Amino acid sequence: LTMNEDGTWPDLGGRILGATWSICILSTGILIWRIVYGIQSRRKIMICDYLLIVAACLNIASSGIRVKSTIHGQGRHIADPSITKHDFLEYSYYLYVGQVINLIAVAILKLSICTYLLALPFGLAYKLIIYLSIAMVAVFNFMLPMLGLFCAKPFEANWNKSIKGTCFYKGSTALTYMQGVSNILTDVVYIVAPILYLSSVQLSSKTQWGLRLVFCLGLIATICSIFKTVEL
Repeated sequence: LTMNEDGTWPDLGGRILGATWSICILSTGILIWRIVYGIQSRRKIMICDYLLIVAACLNIASSGIRVKSTIHGQGRHIADPSITKHDFLEYSYYLYVGQVINLIAVAILKLSICTYLLALPFGLAYKLIIYLSIAMVAVFNFMLPMLGLFCAKPFEANWNKSIKGTCFYKGSTALTYMQGVSNILTDVVYIVAPILYLSSVQLSSKTQWGLRLVFCLGLIATICSIFKTVEL
């Protein structure tokens, strides 16, 4: 952020909330459509559906917390005089809570995808790959980041950096890259698996290619993971 010509600092909080809630509403709407369609077609509600519902609820909670963090300074420059010490502490707290909720939500979301893929009639080799992806998500994208978020003593030092605390867990750049690579690899597995499955289903060629295109939209998340890893 750079200062405006009139000497004031810009506030990008509206853009952050706009992007956050647009994605939240879109994803929640698609989930509702999926559940309603499943009920209307008398499809049995599976474990992956329940996990998706839990992940969606956590996503809504995280989006609500984003409102609080934006009120207290997210989207504004740290040099903005309108940000008080109280705002900074509140922002740090809500950012911390949002990170915890997001970690849990993403882990549940990926677990939902895995439970769906395991229900498909894949061979043993591919199912082992899916189990391996579950292990990678559990270790690199959930357990290790959680250790980093809950390691400080006293507990408030996890988000209040003005408190001198001790932490038994120290992250590293190598670990950050491993987390990014884990995200990329698992995303690719979750895209390729249903595309491979389509070849064994009796559908018209036009329908199969249409579904493949839909699954390939997941590559957007993979591309974001690549850019995020490089940026970090």
